[in-house]
Amino acid sequence: MKKVISLIVAAVLMLGSLASVSAASGQYVATNKGWVTIYKKPSTAQGSISRLQLGQRAKLVSKYNKYWYKVSFNGKTGYITTNSKYTKLVGAAVQTTSTSTPKSASSSSLEAKRNKVVQTALSLKNKVDYVHWTKRQETRAPYKTDCSGFTYLAYRLAKVGVLLVNKDDDDQAKVGKKVAWGNFKKGDLIFTWTNAKDKTNVGHVGIYIGGGKMIHNAGSKNDVIISNINSSYYKERFITARRVIN
Repeated sequence: MKKVISLIVAAVLMLGSLASVSAASGQYVATNKGWVTIYKKPSTAQGSISRLQLGQRAKLVSKYNKYWYKVSFNGKTGYITTNSKYTKLVGAAVQTTSTSTPKSASSSSLEAKRNKVVQTALSLKNKVDYVHWTKRQETRAPYKTDCSGFTYLAYRLAKVGVLLVNKDDDDQAKVGKKVAWGNFKKGDLIFTWTNAKDKTNVGHVGIYIGGGKMIHNAGSKNDVIISNINSSYYKERFITARRVIN
């Protein structure tokens, strides 16, 4: 009898495992806005392994409990919140990218979005005060923010289907498509270093507006200005550029 019971229990456990795999098959976790941390364990106190950026998806392994999804991302397994305010479940065939437009989008549609971002950024001149990121206020004019907050704000207000990662120029430098120097299009994000002791660390970001110029929240002395990126100052400090409308 004990042997029969053991076999039954094993069968039930196996079926439960198969059901879990089946439920997760073909499903992914995507972010609803900004980025969301993927933790090593189902606890915010256990440290993180990565961040799921807007437009990225993590393979769903299983629903660990009502608070956590177990996911696979970049070859690692971790845990991400089930809170619908931050994440959502999507199918493999669902287009979830918010940092780019569908591949079928026409060039005229892309150009219109790029122009809208530029016009929105230009409209923010004299409406933004440069402040340390801890003192940011981006809900109403006059806005108070830093350089990455300005790029985030311009894209948010432009409403072109792109919501940049908030509060961190290092994270913004990882989204979208890498663009080489000289191949810029309107709306591209241009990143430079500010610390000569670490020229690989992103310290500033602006938006390319065409004609060899970018608009950026330069600092407390000037706030939002337009600069010539072909000057030796920016050429020497250039790290990378990212295209988030493509």
